[in-house]
Amino acid sequence: MQNSHLVKAAIQFLDRQRFIAVPTANARNEPHASIKMVLFATDAYVVLMDYILGTTYENLSRNPYVSFSAYDTEALKGYHIYGEVAIIHGDAKDFKRFVRIWDDQHVHLIADKVIERLREGRVSDEMRIALVEPTVFYKVNLQEIEEIQAVQR
Repeated sequence: MQNSHLVKAAIQFLDRQRFIAVPTANARNEPHASIKMVLFATDAYVVLMDYILGTTYENLSRNPYVSFSAYDTEALKGYHIYGEVAIIHGDAKDFKRFVRIWDDQHVHLIADKVIERLREGRVSDEMRIALVEPTVFYKVNLQEIEEIQAVQR
């Protein structure tokens, strides 16, 4: 695809992201953006999890091409990703494997949230951690990666 160093750096960065906004467009080219969980990333694709079959699903069913960005505001660096989405349903061969990965990550996500609240002294706050089940996965086959970096004056 591209420079292997750039791909490796982008994949490592995406693997550390928990959530990203995924913009899509409907048949009338009206934009829609929705937050999706990053399940994992490889040098060939990024897997995103969704727990509803909503607007993103409808839009990607019509037009499977996406681009999204992830940015680290402290490092002033990020990546812009272009790709084509394969929609992974319950009957697809990768679905069960992705669900197992989700189950493991979900436990870590909940644990991290509990620890964060304990450190902040918010033990008495109501814990609103939804036990969501994945409905569909979006496997974004990487076509192009661009590095985003702040320009220094």
